[in-house]
This record gives sequence, C-alpha cells and structure tokens, in this order.
Amino acid sequence: WPHPRIISEKNAKLLFRVVNPFNPQCIMQVGTCYGVSCACMLAVSSTSRVVLCEPELDRFTATREVLALLGDRVECHDAVAATILVNDITTQQEAEALSLYVKELLAGCCVVMMRNLSRNKLLNQLWEEWRSYAPHGQTFTNEKLAVIVASPKLQREDFFLWF
Repeated sequence: WPHPRIISEKNAKLLFRVVNPFNPQCIMQVGTCYGVSCACMLAVSSTSRVVLCEPELDRFTATREVLALLGDRVECHDAVAATILVNDITTQQEAEALSLYVKELLAGCCVVMMRNLSRNKLLNQLWEEWRSYAPHGQTFTNEKLAVIVASPKLQREDFFLWF
C-alpha cells in the first residue's frame, strides 16, 4: 500500500485561512491523510466539528492517534463512503455515490474540502460538478486543493487562489 501524502504546511495554513472567516459549525472532509487537515480546520473554532468519510480509517496508526486528540469533534463514517477514498477514486460508480451524498450537504450549510485534484481526473470532474451545483456559498481552489463553503448567508462566488 502506498502511503498517502501528508498535507504540506503551506496547504494546511491555506485551509485554516479559508475556513476561518466562515467559522462553520460542520465541515465535511473525504479522506484524511493522517488527520492533520482535520486538525487544521478544527483549529478555527472550539465548537466546529468534522464529518469525516474515510473507509480505511484504521489503515495507519498515526491517523487514529491524531484523531483521538480531537475527541468527539470528528464524526467518522465509513459506510457513507464505503468504497470511496478521495485520494484514489478510480471508478465512475464511486464518484457517483459520493456525489449524491455531497449534493445533499451542499443544499444546506457545510464546508467540503478536496485534495489532489491535479492528479486524479475523477476528483477534478467531481470538483467541477459540485462547484457548478452549489446553490450558494463560495468556492476556493488552486487547482490542487479545493474548498466549498456552502452557506445561504454567502453570495455565490468562485475564487482561484495562486500562491
């Protein structure tokens, strides 16, 4: 099994800066390379929580240890994303199953984060689909990392971040 790449310090800071102004109550993340990105986003507020879809949560001991430090603020679901790992979506069926779930969340108020868009064609297609589907809120991308902040309080805008 190849090890997933840990998020860079630069991207971790970017996640925090993008999520911070919105102070979301609930953040959805698909896949968790070692739980570091969850910790970065939860640093925004002590009342925020993450809904984490990760079918292979027990694959790395480090992930369990990092998530244990975050306590009950991380709600893990493997059944929702039973065959989907955001860093390696390989079939259209996996993408469609994930898309149905995320579209339900986008209708309300949530934050969705995606990584590795430039390395996975299906992930990039999902990003484009979700970005165009979101009825409200703002999207941010540097074409490698993407964040959707779906909030009825925000006007619909797309931002490209270059750093």
